[in-house]
Amino acid sequence: RMVFGGMRSMGAGFLLASFVRLDSPLYYMILSTTFIGVGMGVQTPALLTTAQNALHSGVLGVATSTQMLSRMLGGAIGVSVMGAALTHSMQDEFRNSSAALLASFPDIIRSHLNEPHLLFTESMRANLDPEHLSYILNVFTHSLHNVFITGFAVAIIGLVAGLFLPKESS
Repeated sequence: RMVFGGMRSMGAGFLLASFVRLDSPLYYMILSTTFIGVGMGVQTPALLTTAQNALHSGVLGVATSTQMLSRMLGGAIGVSVMGAALTHSMQDEFRNSSAALLASFPDIIRSHLNEPHLLFTESMRANLDPEHLSYILNVFTHSLHNVFITGFAVAIIGLVAGLFLPKESS
């Protein structure tokens, strides 16, 4: 039940976060990320306990370390996939922008549109007028939609995978 509850909470948080816009209130972001964090916090120890309970005591150390290694690798891979999805989405948005709009950006900004993570550095932001900054921030928040939808899909996959976990004993 804890794994399912955690995955449902994560899924709800990712789904809520996928509707974030530039003008979304701070409480909305706090609420959606709280659902994600609570979901992760609930399901992580439940998965560890499930792994430990499924094996005999002679291999508890191996089971625990394997589960923890898998969790760490999953987190590292997940962050990389989500970051790549964000970057790719932002690059697509910039490629699909009007030529006139892009031409209005300073040269230093245009030269970094394929590296969107650099656009948020203090030195780059100093080269942007408020209209250009607003446009880049809107591209960013729109691209976050794809990241959060990816997280939602992973939570759904986790729910389905949870169907194959051993059932709790009453």
